[in-house]
Amino acid sequence: MLKRSLLLGLALAFALESAEPEFVDESQSGTSGEYRSISIDHSGQLQILLASGKQIQAPKLRGQEGFDTPLLSPDHRTAGWLAIYYPDPQNRGMQIARSLVLYRGGRILQKFATEQTFWDWQFQDGGKRVAYSTGPTHGGAAECVLREVDSGRVIARYDLHSGASQPAWARTLRQ
Repeated sequence: MLKRSLLLGLALAFALESAEPEFVDESQSGTSGEYRSISIDHSGQLQILLASGKQIQAPKLRGQEGFDTPLLSPDHRTAGWLAIYYPDPQNRGMQIARSLVLYRGGRILQKFATEQTFWDWQFQDGGKRVAYSTGPTHGGAAECVLREVDSGRVIARYDLHSGASQPAWARTLRQ
């Protein structure tokens, strides 16, 4: 009985561990952390091509169903994408981009979440910052946010319904 309990415990621990995004050791490829390209393949998986020519598969977050809007920073050291979720399993046509994921050096660097959906995102300032717009699934974006990539710190927010003059960093975001 003890032996079976121990085996069940180990199996459960392994299942929980494997549900987390995994670390990909890029140091063995000699890339110095640089990425050549990023794309979603025909099966819906996100592929990152390292400068060395080695291709890796990006990790999914818990519950994530797909990927959207993959981008590389201008310095090719950070990759990013939107994590797609289906809030209603019966309606797979209704997808919501709930998280923006930034990836560097073989691991997830930052995860930014929204309660609604991401409308757009982009790297700015040579890849040191990221800007994004969020809002309800219908009717357009409501807010734009500018963050530091390394720390995740919010630098600025802009409410699209405030009537205030739009800052330069938010003007190129889809709203």
